[in-house]
Amino acid sequence: MKSILISILLTGFFAIAQNNSADIQIKVKRATTQMVYVCDSKGSVAYHNSKNCRGLQACKHEIKTISEAEATQLGRRRCQICY
Repeated sequence: MKSILISILLTGFFAIAQNNSADIQIKVKRATTQMVYVCDSKGSVAYHNSKNCRGLQACKHEIKTISEAEATQLGRRRCQICY
């Protein structure tokens, strides 16, 4: 009886773990394909979800559209206003 209960619990645990792994992979894929906005200046530190974000209003340079993966490779972080 105990062995049956343990096997049921382990099966449920592995099913949950596998499902969480799939969720993480989907989130990573979305992060790499989502387009974001950055101010093309040396002092810029964040990327933005919206081109109309208040954090981009002070940008005196070109606002570029790039992937979120590219933004993080450039050392940018998520904007605290629009994310």
